[in-house]
Amino acid sequence: MDTKSKRRWDAPPLTDEACEEFKQAMAEAGYKPEHVLPHGSYLMNIGSPRPEILRKSRECLIEEMDRCRRLGLIYYNFHPGSSCGEISTEECIKIICESINDAHRRVSGVVTVLENTAGQGSTVGRRFEELKEIIDGIEDKSRVGVCLDTCHAFAAGYDVRSDLESVLQEFDRIIGFKYLRGLHINDSKSDLGSRHDRHENIGKGMIGLECFWRIMNDDRFNGIPLILETPAPDGLESDRREIDLMYSLEGLPQPPQSPQAPSQSQTKRSSGRGKKAAGAAAAAASRSEEEEEESTGSDSENSSSAAEDSSDNETTSSSSEEEEEEKAVKRPPRKVARTSSNSKRTGAAAKGKRKAGSSNKRKGPKRKRS
Repeated sequence: MDTKSKRRWDAPPLTDEACEEFKQAMAEAGYKPEHVLPHGSYLMNIGSPRPEILRKSRECLIEEMDRCRRLGLIYYNFHPGSSCGEISTEECIKIICESINDAHRRVSGVVTVLENTAGQGSTVGRRFEELKEIIDGIEDKSRVGVCLDTCHAFAAGYDVRSDLESVLQEFDRIIGFKYLRGLHINDSKSDLGSRHDRHENIGKGMIGLECFWRIMNDDRFNGIPLILETPAPDGLESDRREIDLMYSLEGLPQPPQSPQAPSQSQTKRSSGRGKKAAGAAAAAASRSEEEEEESTGSDSENSSSAAEDSSDNETTSSSSEEEEEEKAVKRPPRKVARTSSNSKRTGAAAKGKRKAGSSNKRKGPKRKRS
């Protein structure tokens, strides 16, 4: 979900009435704060070397964290930032840490959740070591976490397709599972190490079904949000199919065979169509809409300076597919979360209510769900 438009710096303030209605709706639907992982602005670059963009990004970070606090939410997910090719990665990370520490002092009760990036341009967060360096620079370690995006990890060179366990062991060794606050569940249109952030439907991309089968049968992911950001040409019907597919993998002794993934030549032709604007208004409802999104190069409606930053910032990268609005579900009971705001799909998915933090993998069928 979004606390405001990802494509604008400004937004109408939240009213007390709206905040209370949201909390009531959450309670009635059975969602807890730890099941929801709001996504931050695509315009924001809290590691920017450009003073005006840095100022606006820091204000945006504080505002969106405060919106989470007022809505009764405890997590806030965003991309770390970009050096824009003007400073070193180390200098950019230092600015990111300063931005987060300042926001922590100004807004209480909200955990900042860093998302790994695909590595496009000069974005920070492609390697686990970079995320660890940011965490090391945060004064209050209890208020920082990581969201692991499967498509981004794959594009960055982590082979979640063939050896997810080795990737997870590396994550645990460098960062630590105690910092994992959620997963973005996406297949990839681009191949391993491409550094192209192009989301695909589950099992239809270059990653395939085995990775997601392993996730759905691994107790280490119990109790945390699993967020789908995949294309939904049929709107909620696409969402339901994708969510049902994920839950169908639960308890299977082995992964089902994936549909044939696109060849590398097909992938290259597809990725060469042009630039896709981060933050397209809604999920593609038709081929023409999807192609239009891929050919657009600007993310900001109201700031040319933001567009300058977006050339190297993955939060507004040309090939980003994170505009496919986040869909999620929590079980039990089985449900699809909806929102009427800006015709977006949203929700949060915790895989049942099993104890979070267990390190044992599930073997054999899972217990029955109520």
